[in-house]
Amino acid sequence: MQIAARLAIQGPLDDQRRAVRLPASVVTDMRLIGYHGFDVVVRDVSAHGFRVETPVRIKLKTLIGLRLPGIGMVLGRVVWCRKGQVGGEFVNAIPEARLRQIVGYKRLSVVE
Repeated sequence: MQIAARLAIQGPLDDQRRAVRLPASVVTDMRLIGYHGFDVVVRDVSAHGFRVETPVRIKLKTLIGLRLPGIGMVLGRVVWCRKGQVGGEFVNAIPEARLRQIVGYKRLSVVE
């Protein structure tokens, strides 16, 4: 019974990060909730998350606002931070058709 409950909480065991990602080179701003924003460069974005370059070190699980040109401000959560890059997940997934509205995306590809 405990194993089934643990699996229900953890969710599927497959790697959910294998989503279609749009490579990008977009200079925009990110803000920590309750603080001023700072410049970042979006390097890729998917329906479920993002990767940005930034000189600012951000703690894991921090809620952020990320401005995506053509879409607007979206809410996310930091899931990793290393060597000047931050990866995060969106609180609400963005439909893939809407991702193509981001100004500055390069091309459609699958990143694994």
